[in-house]
Amino acid sequence: MFSKLDTNGDLYLDQAELAAINLDKYEVCIRPFFNSCDSYKDGKVSTAEWCLCFWREKPPCLAELERIQVQQAAKKKPGMYIPSCDEDGYYKKVQCDQSQGECWCVDQHGELMGSRIHGNPECDEVAGYSGDFGSGVGWEDEEEKEAEENGEEAEEEEEEEGEADDGGYIW
Repeated sequence: MFSKLDTNGDLYLDQAELAAINLDKYEVCIRPFFNSCDSYKDGKVSTAEWCLCFWREKPPCLAELERIQVQQAAKKKPGMYIPSCDEDGYYKKVQCDQSQGECWCVDQHGELMGSRIHGNPECDEVAGYSGDFGSGVGWEDEEEKEAEENGEEAEEEEEEEGEADDGGYIW
């Protein structure tokens, strides 16, 4: 795309070369976008600025794999944990460290706290009760917890009190 826009071949996109895109009335964000790409503030977008502007952060598992590869090139460590990534570069649901004999559950971004065990964890159950954003913290309704401890059913308490369970949300 850059080479098509760079009509004079100088490896910079100047205002004249960006003018055709800027004139499109349906692309109201183009001018501010390209202005934000001009990190040198010289009125032109270089190939380096273009690449930085379109660069995306790598998914966490892929980034960790690349970091490990750099470390391994520096010094070989036998038994080093290597994460398992899915095809999009995020962590697979179950991760195992063979050298430690431990496995644990993860969401796309990392370990679900409290799931690390010797053997294979039941990640479908853990992930379903991981709380918001894979925090590993579950949420229980205090009334239900107290009712279970007292051997009562939460439904009976609600009927007696005449209140409906709102699921903890404030409406």
